[in-house]
Amino acid sequence: LNLGSLMERRGDREGALAQWRQVADEPGTAPDLLVHAWNNLGRLLETMRRFPESEDSLKASLRINPRQPD
Repeated sequence: LNLGSLMERRGDREGALAQWRQVADEPGTAPDLLVHAWNNLGRLLETMRRFPESEDSLKASLRINPRQPD
């Protein structure tokens, strides 16, 4: 997750997305990390105006933890 955040700060959006997808796709990843990865994906995809993908990512996050704060 941290590497993805660093990549995003450096302007490597696609690299950040790839890092967070890797976390989200890794079997056995802790639920709190999955939520964080899916939320990061959703937020960055939204800024990139990739709205359907963003919505899918945020829905995946909510399926893991539907009681997230706003």
